Amino acid sequence: MPLLRVSYASVQNDEKKAELIAELTKTTARVLGIQESSVWIILDEVPRENWGAAGASLAERDRKR
Repeated sequence: MPLLRVSYASVQNDEKKAELIAELTKTTARVLGIQESSVWIILDEVPRENWGAAGASLAERDRKR
């Protein structure tokens, strides 16, 4: 039973999260040759203030745009 854990900066809406879960499930099941019901997905939404890249948080980088 594979478990996929995806971390991303929280900007997605519920529809996009549902689409991501569905597509990851379908692809994982197809590639591994297993039932979709065997695939588990965890989405870890990280606040943009807590995600850093190139020395600044994503929230800080957003403000500079």
